[in-house]
Amino acid sequence: MKSNILVVDDEPVARQSLSDILKLEGYNVASAPNGQAAVEHVRMHPVDLMIVDLRMPGMDGLEVVQVVNQIAPDTEVILLTAFGSTETAIQALRLRIHDYLLKPASPAQIIATVKKGLTRRAGRSRVVSPVA
Repeated sequence: MKSNILVVDDEPVARQSLSDILKLEGYNVASAPNGQAAVEHVRMHPVDLMIVDLRMPGMDGLEVVQVVNQIAPDTEVILLTAFGSTETAIQALRLRIHDYLLKPASPAQIIATVKKGLTRRAGRSRVVSPVA
């Protein structure tokens, strides 16, 4: 089964580029131009992984993740940013964001990071049988 990925970025070119790269890898990809649209999408459709831009007007990436963690806690999140800081990294860790991509990221970096995130998600969702 193909993984469902949501790309959230207010920059149309960045959003389309990420979507195209992931579609070429065979993923089901949806996109959202802002945080509110992303939250609405997650409420309506299951998402395995989200790539979320940090800086967006209105709801920023960290605010989006806070809401998504409440409504779909199994969703893996990758933060996308051109602006990294220690404070942002600490906030991201508190929100269960285990990976990030710095803009501009190469297609190889994007694909590797997404695969790592989906593998991590699959590992969390495995049911461990008790040993008799």
